[in-house]
This record gives sequence, C-alpha cells and structure tokens, in this order.
Amino acid sequence: MRAGGDPYYRSDLPPLQTYAGHRFGNIVERHRAYEQGRHGWHRAAFGRYPTFPLRDHSLRIGQVGLWLRKPHESSVPTGRSFFRTSTCNHSSRKVRFVSRRYVSQLGDAAQVSDVFRASGKQLRPNRNGNLYLQVQLSDRTGSVTAMLWNANDRVYRSFQNGDYIHIDGAAQLYNGAIQVIATRIERVEPVTVDEAEFFQSGACNIDELCQRLKAMVRAIGNVHLRNVAESFLVDEEFMERFTQTPAGIKIHHAYRGGLLEHVVSLMELAQLIGPRYPGLDTDLLTVGALVHDIGKTVELSAVPDLEYTDEGQLIGHLAIGISILEKKVNEAEQLAGEAVPEDLVFQLKHMIVSHHGEYEFGSPKLPMTPDAIALHYLDSLDSKVQSFAELIQEDPNSDSNWTAYQVNLGRKLYKGSGE
Repeated sequence: MRAGGDPYYRSDLPPLQTYAGHRFGNIVERHRAYEQGRHGWHRAAFGRYPTFPLRDHSLRIGQVGLWLRKPHESSVPTGRSFFRTSTCNHSSRKVRFVSRRYVSQLGDAAQVSDVFRASGKQLRPNRNGNLYLQVQLSDRTGSVTAMLWNANDRVYRSFQNGDYIHIDGAAQLYNGAIQVIATRIERVEPVTVDEAEFFQSGACNIDELCQRLKAMVRAIGNVHLRNVAESFLVDEEFMERFTQTPAGIKIHHAYRGGLLEHVVSLMELAQLIGPRYPGLDTDLLTVGALVHDIGKTVELSAVPDLEYTDEGQLIGHLAIGISILEKKVNEAEQLAGEAVPEDLVFQLKHMIVSHHGEYEFGSPKLPMTPDAIALHYLDSLDSKVQSFAELIQEDPNSDSNWTAYQVNLGRKLYKGSGE
C-alpha cells in the first residue's frame, strides 16, 4: 500500500503500453508519461470512441474524455475532480476538467472547461487601451462568443481559426445573450477530438436531400429546363461544394449542407404553389429555386470555418450565380445538341438577380415576372421561418416563454407556454 493509505494503489502493474497500428496509438503514445491520479484514474485525451483492452489497463473513452482504468476498478469514481497533463505544451501543469457542456447547454454562471472549434478571432483594445481576445466558439449545437481579458499577441498567435481549443472560464448572460469569459485558452490537436462533435448540421440527411433533389429534377417537364438542371447534378465538383456550403453565415441555415436544405425546401414549395396559380410556370419556378443561390457555392466557404471567400466579398453571390448559370447553359446545350431558348435563360437570370426583392436588400433589379415575385416570397418565407426556429431553439432564457430581445428583428419571439 502506498504511503498515504490509498487502498487502490498497486505497485505491480506494468507501465502503459501503446496500441500499435490503431487509431488510438497516436493518442496514447502522446500520454505515455501519464501521472498517477487518485484511485488510479488518468485523463489521457479528448474524444468519443469505444472502449478497447490495453494489456493490464483498459481505455474508457467517452464524451467527457478518455480515461485509463486499472483492472481492479469497474467504473469512474463519481463526485470527484479529475486532472490531466496538458496535451499541447507537454508541461506538468494540471488542468481541472468538469463534465462537458455543449454550447446549447450553457447558462448564466455555468462553469466552462471544454473543447470547442475556434473562428473569427480578434485581438482588440478596450476603452482603457488594454488588449483582449475575442473568439467565436462552436460545436455541433451552436456557437458563442468568448473573451479573454488582458490578452497579448502570443496568445493570439497560439491558435488559428478552425483549430480546436480548450477553454476554461465561465458563461454569463449579457444583453440577452450568453457569452463566455475565458481565463485560459489552449490549442488541442485535431487527432484527439471527434470532429463530428464540432460541426452543425441540419435535421435532414444530406443523402436524403440529394435524392429528393434528383427526383424533382427528373420530374421537370420542360426538356430545356431539365437539361440545365441536370448539368448541375452531373458536375461532381459543383455538387461536392453545393452539398457542403451553408446558406448563410449567421442568419439562416448557417451550417454545412444548409444551402442544399434551403434549395430543396424552396423547390418543394415551388411545386406546391405552382399549380395553385395559373400565371406561374411550375417548371421555371422549380429551376429558379435551384439556381437562385448557386453563387453561394463560391461566395461562402465551410472549411476551415463558415466565412466569406475573397471572391464572395468582392463580387457577391448574385453576380457569381449569373456566371455559373451561363456556363451550365453552355454545357447543357453541348450535351443536348440544341440551344436553350434565350427567353428561358433571361428569366432564370432575372430570378437570380431579383430574388432579394428590394434594392436595399442587395437586388440590382426588382422582381418583374410572376415567377420572380413568387420566388422572392418563397425564399423569404423559408429563410425567416428557419431563422425564427433557430433563434427560439438557441435562446438561453430557458425559464421564460419569450426569447431575449432580438435587435435585428426589433422584437422578442414567443416560445410557447410549454403546456
């Protein structure tokens, strides 16, 4: 028995061995020099992976982290604090860990000690001239702004946008929104995390959305419009971008695959209302819904983080969309061996440049056809309903029937009584 009377201490256990050839090998090898913790538990790495045997020890890897268990212990001791040696700078400094909290679970005064994905980092001066670091933290449930007071250039350069960082600090409610006041920020190696935990996705499966998209394209009756639509589907490079691009950075469908989800929703709405109004061309409205935001596949990027590209900042998705459409019309004409009527092309271009509906919203032209005005209102409907749903879902005021005041909307949103 060790001095100090710990009955769980065993001096006859061999040192930790690596698991050669396994994905965990890199993780474990980094922590071969683990430290003895109370009751034999050791925090070794981050991640969500299954348990596997490791000679005289077992690895128990869960949402909170990876623990090394001695064979005489059956479960993680509860009600205790756990520590690990830093994985980033290999120092002997101990860092306190608590149960993982996702962004959506952060409430006022909640303690934070977890890994998040970093983006939008900025080193700013406060009103007194002292520097502080502001960074956006995200996981699969949402994002939140964090600030580290009394920062410096060394801290700012210690990680890049798109990196995984471990944050210690506390959450607080400020102006109706949750923010995190960090006390320490440390970069974490990507191999130690499950990346699926850090990327938001919609409720719909990407493969399912693609199948719904293809079915609608096959059902288009106008052969010229169907050829144009199919020219997008057969372009693997375009489809790769299209299925990964967000529909926006913050406002609506701001996650990987968000653009695809938004477009499929609009195409289905077009097919619902098209037969209801004799003045609408359902095929034209459906293809207009497909192409209205195609410029976002160039304007926006999801890697390493949701952001505008240089081309997107300089040109914008409306102008980019016109260029992409022209190329696809040429490809469709070459494959079909016949020209697409100019009037159809003009109307599709008009639907792209006018779908924002107003000059002040960025449209260089107002909607001038029945299909263009229908597309504008369907686009507004889908984006606004989705935006309201996201604001209600992400609202930190869990004890209230109302969200915090939404400055951009000039109102609070009613979440319901919960009855």
